[in-house]
Amino acid sequence: MTGKAVIELFNKYSVCEYVESFYEALHTTGPKYIVNDIDLYIASRQAV
Repeated sequence: MTGKAVIELFNKYSVCEYVESFYEALHTTGPKYIVNDIDLYIASRQAV
């Protein structure tokens, strides 16, 4: 994805707010975990 496409997706599903809300837990994990968690979050929001 392009950077523009990513930020549009993040804005559509409020991903930045999600990461900010769960920063305390997420910042102790690795990048693969965070990306997977964001993928799951977006998938759950798409289902709604």
